[in-house]
Amino acid sequence: MNKSPKDHALKDFQKGHRDRLRKRLFITHGDGLLDYEILECLLFASIPRQDVKPLAKKLLQEYGGLWKLLSATPERLKASGLSEAVIGALLIVSTIALRAAKEEILDKDVFNSWQRIIDYLRMSIGHEAVEHVRVLFIDTKGRIIKDEIKEAGMPNRAPILIKEIVKKGVELNASSIVLAHNHPSGDVQPSKEDEEITKQLVQSCLAVDITVIDHMIMSSGSFFSFKHNGLL
Repeated sequence: MNKSPKDHALKDFQKGHRDRLRKRLFITHGDGLLDYEILECLLFASIPRQDVKPLAKKLLQEYGGLWKLLSATPERLKASGLSEAVIGALLIVSTIALRAAKEEILDKDVFNSWQRIIDYLRMSIGHEAVEHVRVLFIDTKGRIIKDEIKEAGMPNRAPILIKEIVKKGVELNASSIVLAHNHPSGDVQPSKEDEEITKQLVQSCLAVDITVIDHMIMSSGSFFSFKHNGLL
């Protein structure tokens, strides 16, 4: 079936738009592009023959931002009507971003990388729809030797969780730990249970010569530090 002149004109327009957007991407290294334009560039390969600008804008509005979109589960992305190719592209980018953030904190003095640690913890668990616990085990030189994540409702699993953390710390010969968990509600203020669990963890760790450097509560846009707020 032959395409009409209108079809050819539309194809030429779309190609021209993509070429211009890619050129701006190369020239500015992405700094000159809006969020939806960056997402357009990502969608080009997965959706080769379609104007993806409306979809990019729709996704950002639906999910509330780039990282919230990139960190969404495959199930939710599929529910949004996205193809496996698009979902795969989004998952690859989020995986690369998270691993790159992790590389920035491994084998480095945690006290000289504190903001990067906060950024990594927020990226890794701040967006989660259920509560997760992340533990960074640190050696005597202040370097992270193990990064573990656990899915758990902290008040319900607190005694088991504390026991697991202390046991792993002893196995790794850790000198200190950083604990973090997320509040899916977005409210990062600690509950009474959070405060009690922190006290129990500090006491249990002290018994085996491990220091709890901080306990942080994460959301996608904020965090709470027990240490900085005088609770540790």
